[in-house]
Amino acid sequence: MYAVNGMTNQAVTEVDKPLTLHLAGSAEAGMYGAAARIATTLSLPISSVIQSQSHRLFGYGPAMNTGHADFLWRYGGTFALYGIAGALCYRY
Repeated sequence: MYAVNGMTNQAVTEVDKPLTLHLAGSAEAGMYGAAARIATTLSLPISSVIQSQSHRLFGYGPAMNTGHADFLWRYGGTFALYGIAGALCYRY
């Protein structure tokens, strides 16, 4: 099941690149592919924190509502600042 999940996730993130090549051409597909990989790389710190802490979210059991709120307050500010910094870098 883990392998099927990996293939599904990979297909979702990679299927747009061949479509871009077919619809727009190789130069546009190359730029799009590079930009997509840069965006993926920049999102790795957030993804790694979420994945490393997900066991805590699912381990709260009946107290899941307060657990999610604690997680949001603890990491939400960091994620927001990271997103704002990325948007500002993109703008300039």
